[in-house]
Amino acid sequence: MGEVPLSLHIEAETYRRLEEEAQRQDVSPAHIAEQALTWYLESRKHQRQLLSEHAAEANAVLS
Repeated sequence: MGEVPLSLHIEAETYRRLEEEAQRQDVSPAHIAEQALTWYLESRKHQRQLLSEHAAEANAVLS
């Protein structure tokens, strides 16, 4: 899948920390931000799956 631009506003301190970490890893701040967004979205997907499974189990017990 192709890349698309994304613009967002973050606190100056957060950006400073992002830049420092990017320098430590020798990658761009955008690379770290993309990794963080990917992790967040996968984490939320996993949480939704778990909640759905637990709801299904609870419904089965109550039925």
